Amino acid sequence: MQLKISVRRMNFDDLKEEIENIFGKKISNRPDCEALSLAIYEKTKQKISYNTLRRLFDLAGEKNSTSISNSTLDILAKYCEFNYYAEFLNEKASKNKLSLIYNLQLEIQQKERFTISYIESCLHQLDSDELVFNLMNSVVLFSFKREDVNFLKDLFKLRRVFNGDHYLNTNLYFLIQTIGIHVRNHSEISELLWEEWAKNPNARFYYFELFVDMDFLIVKHYKAIEFYHKNSTIPQDLLFSSSILAWRKLIMEDFEAANKYISTIESIDFNAAIHPITVARAYNVLLLNQFLQEGNDLETILERINASRTYFETTEYPFFEFWICEGLTLIHQYDLVLNCIDSIYSKTKGKDIFYLKGSLERVKLIEEYTLFKTRKISKSTIDKITTLSRLDNFSREYDGLFYYAVNPAELTKEIKSNITKRGYLTFFNWL
Repeated sequence: MQLKISVRRMNFDDLKEEIENIFGKKISNRPDCEALSLAIYEKTKQKISYNTLRRLFDLAGEKNSTSISNSTLDILAKYCEFNYYAEFLNEKASKNKLSLIYNLQLEIQQKERFTISYIESCLHQLDSDELVFNLMNSVVLFSFKREDVNFLKDLFKLRRVFNGDHYLNTNLYFLIQTIGIHVRNHSEISELLWEEWAKNPNARFYYFELFVDMDFLIVKHYKAIEFYHKNSTIPQDLLFSSSILAWRKLIMEDFEAANKYISTIESIDFNAAIHPITVARAYNVLLLNQFLQEGNDLETILERINASRTYFETTEYPFFEFWICEGLTLIHQYDLVLNCIDSIYSKTKGKDIFYLKGSLERVKLIEEYTLFKTRKISKSTIDKITTLSRLDNFSREYDGLFYYAVNPAELTKEIKSNITKRGYLTFFNWL
């Protein structure tokens, strides 16, 4: 039996408007309905009586309330060049959503200052992640452009966006990168934001822990980590911040300052619910410190690293292996580097993981560098596995140091000057 849809329960104004657009005139009387009935048949080879059309266009008096069948609605949709009425509704809903977000974007552009409550009210009008984050990118852009510090300080209080969802949400992941790049480009307000965000649990997780700006760590971003460190109390946070700050000091060859952070690192149990990336960063510091200050007596640390590799062996993704490769490369443990890279490829084989793409490209660079250093490939036979453009936006120049170490012919004066300005000439010379 054909399902009926009552005109009392549904608004067909959008459909009627589309029909009139295609028909070329308003439907306002019986002759119009008769002409439309013929036009529908000529186009679709399916019949709809003029009386049905009179009911649809509210021209049938008391009979306007008579139900319209789904099959009739599908024919009308085909006249409007859609396969089914449901397809017409979806298309219309999509256009309405785009219209809404365009209007919201125009509205926020005219606001001189934002408030959390105002932006929340805008976001709650949107019913999908795509639209929410589309608008959020505009909010972030305009708030930084206007240097709306008061709003930006509270940015991570937006419950519609920073609601406990994990960074595995693609939209959220790239929003964090967008925020990070804007902070990088607005150094005049960055310290005000870092100081405030370092106190906010959401900002600590979403910004500080997911966006370590390695390209500018030495000259600028270390201040963000110092604010984070100052507000850290739990082992995970202390190990994370101490490792990054110690890494910076080692690259600057300021061993006395590095040792202060290394003392904290050595006081923490690495396996006590610490994320594998943070554990790897901490080991990198211990490895490099031992190598630079005390020579090649690395056996004890390497044993601990192998124990941690076993500990993290069953994890789904090779976070530990990704990050430990860097430290192992710098201390010339090339066989172990290649072994870790094999584990990385094994764990990621056949998986399309958006947030690991940049890391995989980085691993390919390190692999190429390691093969070159161990003479398993020659400079003349290097097949460039990756390009710099595929690396993560916030660590492209830092990770690219491995690229230029293997491809010195591409190291222009301008690039070398930039490496020096960023504070990475010592690191590059180690390679």
